[in-house]
Amino acid sequence: MKIDIDDDHAGVKVPPPIVYFGMVILGWGANKAFPADIGISVIFRYVGLGVVIFSVILVGYITGVFKKENTGIKPWSSIHKIIDYGPYAFSRNPIYVLGCGIPFGLGILLNNFWNRKEEIKEIWRDIIDG
Repeated sequence: MKIDIDDDHAGVKVPPPIVYFGMVILGWGANKAFPADIGISVIFRYVGLGVVIFSVILVGYITGVFKKENTGIKPWSSIHKIIDYGPYAFSRNPIYVLGCGIPFGLGILLNNFWNRKEEIKEIWRDIIDG
């Protein structure tokens, strides 16, 4: 059976960053409608900031790896090589986990329970599917 190289992609309909950004907006809206301040200390908020910074840096690193290997990072583009080192040695979808890390860290940083709740569900789904 012949495989068309142009059809070799994940077939994603909605770009993952749009999904994660949507969750941030949903969490923000839920927090406005049903405030759920759980009293996170200022020190712990720095942990949230650290999660955001770590996630952004690692997403940047992964983007560089994809460019170095000359393969598509967008889930709807064709792949030319499977990445199996760096974060991909530990997880099938580390960029999705990191994509969850950004809104999750923002939820901690901004003391927004709703963002953390939605991201925990997404991270759990990625771990189970990965």
